[in-house]
Amino acid sequence: MDLVKAVVLGVVQGLTEFLPISSSGHLVVVQDILGFSHPGVTFEILLHLGTAASVAWVFYPELLAMLAAVSRALRLRRPAGAGPDPHLKLVGMLALAGIPTALIGLGLKPWFERAFESVQVVGPGLWITAWLLWHGSRRMVGRRPLPGMRVIDALVIGLFQGLAITPGVSRSGATISAGLLLGLERQAAARFSFLLSLPAILVAVAVDLLDVARSGAAVPWGQAAVGMVAAALAGVFAIRVLLAFVQRGRLLPFAVYTAGLGTVLVAWSLLR
Repeated sequence: MDLVKAVVLGVVQGLTEFLPISSSGHLVVVQDILGFSHPGVTFEILLHLGTAASVAWVFYPELLAMLAAVSRALRLRRPAGAGPDPHLKLVGMLALAGIPTALIGLGLKPWFERAFESVQVVGPGLWITAWLLWHGSRRMVGRRPLPGMRVIDALVIGLFQGLAITPGVSRSGATISAGLLLGLERQAAARFSFLLSLPAILVAVAVDLLDVARSGAAVPWGQAAVGMVAAALAGVFAIRVLLAFVQRGRLLPFAVYTAGLGTVLVAWSLLR
């Protein structure tokens, strides 16, 4: 793979990871349309590491506050009589949400790896994304902020994130829609979705790189580094765009787009 292909795939990854239109699905489609040889799951996972940097950049104040809350809890430095720490609770909710995601991702890893190479999977996956976004757009009136999250909320959103590993099913679309359907505020659903992507991405990267180390396979570090930078820059842009759309209650355009693209891809796969 040359550097131009790495940049193209990085930009596609960064934009589509956070816009609710499925990053994995678009990577499969772009590779097929442009005739790119499949770069392998390892390269795609490393692109996700670039998008993790996007989340860290945009949400670093919240991440620092969560780290400080954990530090205070470990050192028992919480002031006497102080109420529950909302940032510490958020850490707990993220940890709970990661459980169903990890169980699904690790349990079905071989199937997901095969699905990454199939355009036939992407079309129906985009239909699922459109259905979720349509229902989410009808429920953008939730009133519970992040501190009001319940255990069941975290587990359900984590379940949706695990199922979104399927190409064509948008991770951000699935998790934001789940939050909205559970009654979270618009911004709360979006922020939890973005923060939840961090542990999921980092765990996936660690597991995949461990597999690569065991197999002795070569990793295209040069191309991967270029792709990661492109994904990080595009990801920051996409996060800010989606936050603006969610704040205005406008998920329906993404539902129309994914439904239309899914229909085109299903027809294309049948006629090939």
